Amino acid sequence: LRAGYGGPIRTYLARLRVDPSGPIAAHFAPWRAFRSMTPAQVAAYISPALSQAARVQAQQHQSFTSGGP
Repeated sequence: LRAGYGGPIRTYLARLRVDPSGPIAAHFAPWRAFRSMTPAQVAAYISPALSQAARVQAQQHQSFTSGGP
C-alpha cells in the first residue's frame, strides 16, 4: 500500500481506522479482480478495450499511409 500510494494516504486511512485489506483493498490492488478470473473471463472483460485500440491503430495507420486524414 505505501509503496504504490505514498505515506499520506496510508496515514489518512489509519486515522479513519480503515483496514487496507478490507473493502477498500480493491482500490489499492487493481489486479486483484483479475486474479480470481479465468483466462476466458479476462479476455471477455478486456475485449472491448482491445477492439477500440485496434480500431484507433488502424485509423492512424490509414492516415499515415494515405498522407493524412
